[in-house]
Amino acid sequence: MLKRNRFVLIAIALLLSIFLAACGGGEDSGAASDDAGPAPTSAPAAMDTPQPAPTDTPAPAPTDTPEEMDEPAAMTLLEEALDSYRARGSFSMISTVGDAEPVEQTMEFESAYTKADNPYGFNMSMRMDGVQTVEDDPNVPESVQFYMVDDASYIGFGDQWLTTTREESGLEDVPSFIGSADDIVNDLDQLNREGKEKVNGIDTVHYSFEDPLLLSEFFGQGADEGDVTSLRGDIWVAEDGNYVVKVSFTAAATGVPSTDDEGNEVIADEEVTWTFEVYEVNSDVEITVPEGATALGEVSMPGFDDGTFPMPPDTTVTNSFPGLVSAASTLTEEAVVQFFDEQLADLGWTKDEGFLPTYTKDGVSITIMASPVDGGGVEITIFGE
Repeated sequence: MLKRNRFVLIAIALLLSIFLAACGGGEDSGAASDDAGPAPTSAPAAMDTPQPAPTDTPAPAPTDTPEEMDEPAAMTLLEEALDSYRARGSFSMISTVGDAEPVEQTMEFESAYTKADNPYGFNMSMRMDGVQTVEDDPNVPESVQFYMVDDASYIGFGDQWLTTTREESGLEDVPSFIGSADDIVNDLDQLNREGKEKVNGIDTVHYSFEDPLLLSEFFGQGADEGDVTSLRGDIWVAEDGNYVVKVSFTAAATGVPSTDDEGNEVIADEEVTWTFEVYEVNSDVEITVPEGATALGEVSMPGFDDGTFPMPPDTTVTNSFPGLVSAASTLTEEAVVQFFDEQLADLGWTKDEGFLPTYTKDGVSITIMASPVDGGGVEITIFGE
């Protein structure tokens, strides 16, 4: 059986590298070509007049036709076009090695975005289901969640949450799902115009593409090797705002390098299906601290109620996970150790010097490590079990 790890890496890479491409998106990608020909309902106006009068002016230039006026010059980032939205989609991959039975893996995701009055300008959440990399392992979560709320990031693995600052998590930039249609197809001139459609209540223009080379690099092979044997993709672009409302594609490839459960390199045939769509645009989207997560600055430690574990003054909690905390302090190492000695002793904890200072009470142990950092101050790491 093929490992799920490659599936997860491809799925997350697709989401985070292509469709969370905040830096690469938004650049002008050129007008979509109408080489496929105008839609049946958009015949040129000049053709409607059987015989122009001698005094008529010359026929209008092609750029004045309704067809050309409807063509978007460039895709727009979702967060530039919208104040808020919700999004959803799925990613699936069927892999076949030789005569073995096909292995199908599927991941679904949903997200929400809203502009906010904070230093980053937005709050956002995203949930991915089906990311488990070890089948039937109860210790491996089936879902991963990301929340960006004001100054904090919350990353959930199953029902466990890591709380950190946006800077520490690397999620301080706007994670737009679609930078431009050019992020999906390498050449917008390959798009075929299918006509106008309404998607999730939004007026859109529907385009399609079928060139297998457009997604060759997605499968880890060069576009000139021709490993992608078939491709059908569709993009729906909002008439008002030029942002991507929906994308879907199905692609098949042969000769794709992969790895089986024993770590052996194998060659697989793969079929990938991906869908993405936005809905409830510019609606009332509220994103708050997820239930079960520790608020930024608070500590969740065994033996203490949330938020009651004593922390030294002039200290900032940078990462918080149940039973594991990182913090930065401007105090000296001696002052930090003295603080914990006094505070925990007053609360009935007994200190065991050992290799690292450990405090115990009622079968619970807490180990605290204070390490000086260059330039002054101390990095504090706290383990509880």
